[in-house]
Amino acid sequence: MTIRQFTHGQTYQAHPMVCAAALEVQRIIQTSDLITTAAQTGRILETKLKDAFSTHPNVGSIRGRGLFWGATQKTTKQPFPSHLAVAMKIHEEGLRQEPGIMLYPGAGSVDGWTGDHVIIAPPYNTTGEEIEMIVAATYKAVVSVCERLGGVL
Repeated sequence: MTIRQFTHGQTYQAHPMVCAAALEVQRIIQTSDLITTAAQTGRILETKLKDAFSTHPNVGSIRGRGLFWGATQKTTKQPFPSHLAVAMKIHEEGLRQEPGIMLYPGAGSVDGWTGDHVIIAPPYNTTGEEIEMIVAATYKAVVSVCERLGGVL
């Protein structure tokens, strides 16, 4: 008896199960018109984020497209000291609070060491009501960390 072996590589390298799942995701994106939905919901997210943070002294800019947005450091454009790990603290606060939120922290965007930012990237099927919750939870996390670190940094 000859045993034939099918070698399918490492994780994310054309693994048959992952390919089947990816194909189904693409089918759902198409049949549910999630690209159009994401564009429309993304415009709501943009407006709500910019409204919420437009006067916050520790947020410099809100940039993005669709459902992928980032908030960068303070309006003075001077980065927070890297030892403060502001983005990570905002991420951790978002997880601790109720309702919780998962924010993607980043650092080093100015020179490889300094420059904090957080990324807000909800799924394509996010509703307008959920956008309201996302913005409120993000704002709450940012305000909490900034207050804990002494207000305007």
